[in-house]
Amino acid sequence: MRRGGMIAGQYYWPQTRIRKRGMRGYQNIRMRQFLKSSAVYVALIFVFVLGYVWLRAKVTELGYHIRSLEETQEDLKAQNHSLMVEAATLKSPQRLESLASQMGYKKPSEGQVYFVNSKKKLFLSSLKKA
Repeated sequence: MRRGGMIAGQYYWPQTRIRKRGMRGYQNIRMRQFLKSSAVYVALIFVFVLGYVWLRAKVTELGYHIRSLEETQEDLKAQNHSLMVEAATLKSPQRLESLASQMGYKKPSEGQVYFVNSKKKLFLSSLKKA
């Protein structure tokens, strides 16, 4: 007797992928699922490796940039040192005295010098005038 497409005494297989394609189809489905998940893992590993390589390249690039900045800093420090020496040379009292004598200036006399910083000295110098 047949009930809904089934012969009495036989097991009824529902119409699934396995039933339609057999055991070989089932193995193909499992293989496709495995390959899909493997492809996802390989893609993730590839992305991580690519990110790591990019990071290392960026670190190397920044290292070169830092080194060039350090060289620039050293050059600027040397230039600053030479400018400080030059400024000290230009401000030296001996040089200023020789330039003043070449231009015809004389040393001031005792009464021509007034101290501005100290109130006591100003008071004393104003008393001497009177």
